[in-house]
Amino acid sequence: MSKFEDRNYFNTFAEGKKEGLSEGIKGAVDLLRQAGVDDAAIISGIMQQFNLPKAEAEDYVGK
Repeated sequence: MSKFEDRNYFNTFAEGKKEGLSEGIKGAVDLLRQAGVDDAAIISGIMQQFNLPKAEAEDYVGK
């Protein structure tokens, strides 16, 4: 594999991993909402579980 192909592979892998994580967080938010957990607790929980800054966690919750 050439250096370009290596870089392209790792970039594609990283993008896929990021998309998968995002879908997982969205799923967690949906499940927590269905369980009646309030938005503040969801934000706090996903910040801790996924090591996210508050602004990014709020984006997932839709704040």
